[in-house]
Amino acid sequence: ARAAGVDAIHPGYGFLSENPVFAEACAAAGILFIGPSPQVLRTLGDKVSARLAAQAAKVPVLPASAALPRELEAVKAVAAQIG
Repeated sequence: ARAAGVDAIHPGYGFLSENPVFAEACAAAGILFIGPSPQVLRTLGDKVSARLAAQAAKVPVLPASAALPRELEAVKAVAAQIG
């Protein structure tokens, strides 16, 4: 990007568009990353934090469980509770 003299990068779709380290590297080089901030990429790249962020924003989410217990009968009980 530096060699080409660009001042902004649109990463397209896929690997680079979802990489917070790449977005930070762009910022460190003084190049605008056209996409979400590194923090948003980190939040949405983790299923648990993405779900919590959706719930905090009052976005409807499907029923789910927290971390599952190790015992099979306890797991079955959690599944039955979720439906």
